Amino acid sequence: MEEQSRGVRIPQQERSRNTRNRLLDAGERLFCRQGFHGTNSKEIAGEAGVAIGSFYAYFRDKKALFLEVLDRYTEKILSSIPELPRREITRKQAEQLLADYLRSVIRSHDLPELHRELFVVMRTDPEVEVLIDRWQEEAVERIYRSFASVEPYLRIRDKKAAAVLLHAVVEAVIHRLTLYKVDIGEERLLAELTDMFCRYLLIDRE
Repeated sequence: MEEQSRGVRIPQQERSRNTRNRLLDAGERLFCRQGFHGTNSKEIAGEAGVAIGSFYAYFRDKKALFLEVLDRYTEKILSSIPELPRREITRKQAEQLLADYLRSVIRSHDLPELHRELFVVMRTDPEVEVLIDRWQEEAVERIYRSFASVEPYLRIRDKKAAAVLLHAVVEAVIHRLTLYKVDIGEERLLAELTDMFCRYLLIDRE
């Protein structure tokens, strides 16, 4: 039997989990197409192919679902930041790891419409702002920890500040690629971004 928590179900059975995931997927599609304020709970239920009562069985309201959609999306982005191997590697391998990191993070931002809506809503909603702040802090922490695998080649002295800077620049480039029209292709930007960070982060010698 499914537990109750604050009036909503905590799915225990596969059927219930599938229903809940269908609602999350439907909400994600509608938020991308219509925005948060242009979407209502009834539309999400209809898009998911379930009754409105099923929506309220799993989510308190539209905002609760929106927060979970954002949490799922940001976790996917965070998981693209690799925990790099703590072993000796060559400088060439360090360059390749950095290039792979940048590529994976950029490609994980595959819902530009949701990303845009996220920044619209966070301006007026403290809960969304808290979610984004937590996400940013975790991203910086993962970058900071990843420096351990390239420690012999690092030229920077303040690794925490470098992690903040790296994250900020990557975010700016990603927003440029996903939120605005860019004539220069992704691979060209990636190549220059990788070169820029290799020069900043890594010493010249092998």
